[in-house]
Amino acid sequence: MVDERGKEKLQAVLNIVRTLFVCFVLTMGAMFFSSDVNEIALHPLEKMIEKVNKIASNPSSVNEIKLIKLAENVEEQKETALISNSIVKIGKLLILGFGEAGSEIIAKNMAQGKRFSILK
Repeated sequence: MVDERGKEKLQAVLNIVRTLFVCFVLTMGAMFFSSDVNEIALHPLEKMIEKVNKIASNPSSVNEIKLIKLAENVEEQKETALISNSIVKIGKLLILGFGEAGSEIIAKNMAQGKRFSILK
């Protein structure tokens, strides 16, 4: 009979090292992917939600919100920056179109969130 315990131990150690290496690679990949998702999508979306909430609570405060400076090359502009600037521009048009009284009505209705009524 041939003693293969040494060979089996080496194979077991190599399997453990391979498993740890795969875990490390997957963990690093997840961390890099997570940071990219946060930078590209989640943080800009959170800022947009803050802008919408600020406009909803006080539409006249839209003039205090600054636009994001866009790159001159259209291909380099991020879609999130374009959408964020559009939110601010829509808020400014809301003030221009409906005036102070109209913006108060819209603010009250946005705070309710359910039904639109010009009487309240």
